[in-house]
Amino acid sequence: MRRSDRLILDEIDIKLIKELQADSRQSLRALSVKVGSSTPTVASKVQRLIDSGAIRSFTVNIDSAAFGLKDYVAEIRFQPRYQKEVLRAMVELNHALLTQDSRLIGIFSGTEKDAVLLYNKMCGTRGVNNVALTPTVAYDINPSRPSIETGSRLSSSCYYCRGDIGVAPVVEKIGGKLRYFCCTSCSTLYKQRYDSLKRKADGG
Repeated sequence: MRRSDRLILDEIDIKLIKELQADSRQSLRALSVKVGSSTPTVASKVQRLIDSGAIRSFTVNIDSAAFGLKDYVAEIRFQPRYQKEVLRAMVELNHALLTQDSRLIGIFSGTEKDAVLLYNKMCGTRGVNNVALTPTVAYDINPSRPSIETGSRLSSSCYYCRGDIGVAPVVEKIGGKLRYFCCTSCSTLYKQRYDSLKRKADGG
């Protein structure tokens, strides 16, 4: 399956993802018992989730304090055109989030010296406008999130032209559903095409 293909999740897929988020060390047999399906079916579904890119990797959640390390929240604001360069540079971040307003937020674990080196690296990365590296008081991962609904899909493509959506998408409710566009021109053209097709379907 190509990564661009639409991936529809059934109830077993969702249960599997939640179980693996809670503990990715579980055996296929243990997973099959918990999700109520056969071991071969579970094995096939896990492999399908990996092949599609829905599961990117299996990670280890380390208690940094046990190694004498500290956890920091890193926030980087950057120019959109340098997004790929910034992402490639920030390999030290764990559980990183990329926001629509061109911010990269992630967790960094290391010594104070490591934190200083990372801060300097962030400041020196091309396209970065502003950085912040803040020590955390407490840090825990909620294994029950993100919430995943059957048939849902995340997309950053314009509904009309299929181009990339920028930091401020145009959102329209058309045909009872929310549609996301890269600009008002695309939303207008889509609405015109939708209205035309609807009139033809209604015999107008």
